[in-house]
Amino acid sequence: MKLGLIGTGKMGAAMLRGALRSPDLSPAEVIIYNRTTERMKPLLNDFPDLNIAQTPADVFQQSTIILLAIKPHAIPQLLSQTWLQCSSHITHSPTLLSIASGITIQQMHQCCPGLTNIVRAMPNTPSLIGSGICAVSAEDSVPAEVIDSVHRLLGHCGFVFNVPENHIETIAALAGCGPAYMYTIIDAMSDAGVALGLTRQLATRLAAETMLGSAKLVLQSHKHPMELRDEVASPGGTTIEGLNALDEFGARHAVIQAVKAAHAKAERMTAQLQN
Repeated sequence: MKLGLIGTGKMGAAMLRGALRSPDLSPAEVIIYNRTTERMKPLLNDFPDLNIAQTPADVFQQSTIILLAIKPHAIPQLLSQTWLQCSSHITHSPTLLSIASGITIQQMHQCCPGLTNIVRAMPNTPSLIGSGICAVSAEDSVPAEVIDSVHRLLGHCGFVFNVPENHIETIAALAGCGPAYMYTIIDAMSDAGVALGLTRQLATRLAAETMLGSAKLVLQSHKHPMELRDEVASPGGTTIEGLNALDEFGARHAVIQAVKAAHAKAERMTAQLQN
């Protein structure tokens, strides 16, 4: 496999770092491009054997999988210009793997006529440490071996699964944006601990470890989250008192509305990019 990365911002760099955990991929087999060369330095400092492309066309010509990790609004122009420059010189059939929200597979086909293997993926930032999720979507015409290659590439970033493309924006709102919701809850729990006399360091550690352990228990026990909640909440105890306070101040409603608001924003972005 020869991997190309266009866009070395936070998510692109996180995905590459995750992919490089694989024993099947070495830095010398990766070529990267970023419009701002300064943004490539952290990756090059950690992986000096990475190859640097002078243009996006170089990435297309030298890669079997091209990981596209730039802002959605910049994708149509970049793809159209790049494909025009290099399509007649490419002797292989590369796979374009986009992690951008809002740009559909059909739009990318329009920018790259004749490019058959186009895949969308929706990761989240815990992919940086191998604890992320990554939803993968492709047309039925994409060969199974291509999807398998994408899964192998992304597998070291966390849980990888296939979904219909019309679920991608929902997953972006829930799991893509979700870490920000989790960090807000951790910070709020930490603030409460500090207000009650704990040090900031200890309060934050307790909040984060509690969230981590609770998440693992949900996944490993296969129990409904509310069943696990009831196992903690003894009748007339402290936990049910706290849960009543969460209900009183609308915590569940706030989280549900956060996911819905993010999804509505993603749909608006998709509509704008299609016009």
